[in-house]
Amino acid sequence: MKKYLIHLLLALIIPSFAYAGKKALIWDDTETLGTGNSQNENYLFYTKNTEDREGSYIFNFTYGYNDKTDIALNIPFKYSKNYENTCSDISDPFVEVKYRFFERENLKFAIKPFIGIPVKRDSEFSEHHLSYGITLISQLEIDKFTFYANSSFIVHKNKIIGQNEIFQSVSG
Repeated sequence: MKKYLIHLLLALIIPSFAYAGKKALIWDDTETLGTGNSQNENYLFYTKNTEDREGSYIFNFTYGYNDKTDIALNIPFKYSKNYENTCSDISDPFVEVKYRFFERENLKFAIKPFIGIPVKRDSEFSEHHLSYGITLISQLEIDKFTFYANSSFIVHKNKIIGQNEIFQSVSG
């Protein structure tokens, strides 16, 4: 019973650590869903301090195009409230294609290009410009352990400071 409660608690807590920006995940594995399979993920993020509240809900739908390729659509909705105003709206959706291009025994590599498409010109949560990038995903399995490494390069324009180029790398 105790083990069951621990697993239930982890299942409820872990989704709250999801990246709550415009893209749902900051890391990924090389596995795909397989031909014709689909998956729906939902992420909820909420922060509150004395005067401001912010929240995001991200809907992610992934479809397995074939055994090596997945196509995903991320649609983020954002909410913001402070002492002056309240606003909520859709943010820029992202389209992603994950392709596993190398697979040998216990080592796999995949790439995932993505593009963020501005959908509303009058939204405070839109970048108003195309965002794009690519992620290199690697996965190594040794006995009972699996190691992951992701490196992403993202380009987007910010309303205030202009064009940003972001590089991030995550491993686990």
